[in-house]
Amino acid sequence: IGVMNNNIRKSSLTHEVINEIINIIYNTPIKEGERLPSERKLCETLNVSRSTLRSAIKHLAYNQIIKIKPGSGHFVTQEADYLRKQSKQVSQYKKLSLSDIQEFKNRMEIRIIIEPKIARIATTSATNREIKKLQEIVNRMESYVEESSGVYYQEDNNFHLFLAQITGNNHFVEIVQNYCVQVEHHLFAFGSIPDWEKESLKQHKKILYAIQNREEKEAESAMFEHINESLIKNAEYVYRSDININETLLNHSIKNTED
Repeated sequence: IGVMNNNIRKSSLTHEVINEIINIIYNTPIKEGERLPSERKLCETLNVSRSTLRSAIKHLAYNQIIKIKPGSGHFVTQEADYLRKQSKQVSQYKKLSLSDIQEFKNRMEIRIIIEPKIARIATTSATNREIKKLQEIVNRMESYVEESSGVYYQEDNNFHLFLAQITGNNHFVEIVQNYCVQVEHHLFAFGSIPDWEKESLKQHKKILYAIQNREEKEAESAMFEHINESLIKNAEYVYRSDININETLLNHSIKNTED
């Protein structure tokens, strides 16, 4: 129980920092491509530890609000610039509504139908050069798995998007861009799932291994397991964090993925 409470407190603080950083982006003249203040400066300004700040940065990067450039800093993306122009107020992500959870569930259901098929097709159509590029993406994911930053998730997105590109089907690419890369665009409140990056990396390696060995069924199955586990883990985390949502919906989400 103590560990769970610590996770909840950490998640709540991370959400507060996320909102503060978004406020900085919205309320200061930081334009597309410009750099945010340094981590040290942000820690001082927000009065938080570096680990908490990096957890918040990770979510912002995963949701394409900022882009992390190792060794250079954190930069505002075009998406953040667009959002600032479209809204006068910063949305607060401390609580998830029922519609937020339903939207996430709907998007994940699309992923769990489409992405395994993409993996299967990519297994037979990928060139050796493309498989090598997939390996390079996974290698970069592994190099960032121990860091509390969003770079891991940027590479995660690259993996899924490149798989779709390998199929040569532009509709698959469009689906991945709309439902996979941005699947958690508005769900900052999901927080940081402990050790998820490590588990996710294992799953991506399993997908890659199947593709390297031209094992269609195994690639399809590995991708299904990955998307399914992601849905369940996110649902469990939201419930564990005592966020104001409908428990029945969560149980329904988990049950559907197990059927």
